[in-house]
Amino acid sequence: NAHGGWLPRIEWRRDNGTFTAGAELRVNRSNHWGKIRYADKLPASFDPEFKFYEYGGDRDIFSVFARERHALNENVTLDLESQLVYHSYRIGEERSGREFTTYRNLAGETVGGGDDLFNVQYLFFNPRLGLLARFTEDLSAFVSAAYTSREPRMRNLYAASDRSYGATPLFESRVADNGERRYDFDAPLVDPERLLNFELGGNYSRAGYRLGLNLYWMEFFDELVRSGQLDIFGAPVDGNAERTRHIGLELEGAAVIASSPSWGALQMAGNLSYSSNRIVEFDFFVNDSTTVSLDDNPIAGFPDLLANLRLVYTLDDLYASVLLKYVGEFYTDNFKNSAHRNDAYSLVNFDIAYKLADVMGLQHLRLRGQINNVLNELYAAGGIGEQFFPAAERNFYFGIEMGL
Repeated sequence: NAHGGWLPRIEWRRDNGTFTAGAELRVNRSNHWGKIRYADKLPASFDPEFKFYEYGGDRDIFSVFARERHALNENVTLDLESQLVYHSYRIGEERSGREFTTYRNLAGETVGGGDDLFNVQYLFFNPRLGLLARFTEDLSAFVSAAYTSREPRMRNLYAASDRSYGATPLFESRVADNGERRYDFDAPLVDPERLLNFELGGNYSRAGYRLGLNLYWMEFFDELVRSGQLDIFGAPVDGNAERTRHIGLELEGAAVIASSPSWGALQMAGNLSYSSNRIVEFDFFVNDSTTVSLDDNPIAGFPDLLANLRLVYTLDDLYASVLLKYVGEFYTDNFKNSAHRNDAYSLVNFDIAYKLADVMGLQHLRLRGQINNVLNELYAAGGIGEQFFPAAERNFYFGIEMGL
């Protein structure tokens, strides 16, 4: 992979506001290949450097943005943002063994053969409007509305590294009279997802504690979700759900429980998220004559309840913390099948660190130890359909950080 870019920015500050403008220029050029270094019972003449597949993959990102933060008065600030962004994906020079890969387009012309297989471009305009109000030194609130879009992943267009196992381009296609499949490389099967997002929240802070609250309503169009199909390796294939909705409440806060120069400080911090993540409109395609409506089903991989609580103790250069983590139940696909439900689980993690100064000529030496899953809970961290992935049992980590 070769990746380079430039992120220029200019800022103009005034008495009642700040105007910021900039750009993002990123270019990625990559060469992918697959070899079999070793396998049992290979012939004696086998060359471990032989490339079973090879292709070039390019990605370009060009965008410009502008932001105006304007103080309407002493207590209210207006935020206006906009971004124009261009993305492109290209795959070319694809080989299968020693031969260049070829396909046919709708006109029957050969595509590939050492040239570009496809070059897909996306152009998005992403605006945002926000208001921030400060009522007192301790209390503030905000409201925002935004519209944004996101392109699919390259793998949603073509899993080229899996071609030798049967993967084909994910573009619209038809079968010609001679039985040959022909592709429209200007029409990917997966569309970009679009989001209309509204948020309302506030923050309150005093000496020793703070509290934040955020409410959000996210209306998705063509959200990329698990389509119900699996690829040749059993991994889920993404597809567009026509409409989905995420509504939630996020609460976070922190407080100093006790503090003294002699005994150190004990702090508590935590966050909680309660949300509803549902499909509004999505018809699952079974075959040419059958579809299944998934309307009002939970979206796979989204638990309704998430919570974290951390206790932190510090004394001079000693740091110790205990993290309590809760993840609610969620489904592993979008069909709302009770057999495909990942059970809720709770975890306890412990972390301790001590920093030593001026050791063996070093500025500092920091020793850190960590125990994950202290109670040795047996649980599944996720899954695909009926297949669940067990998480690690109790595990330990030790690290040394040296300051030169």
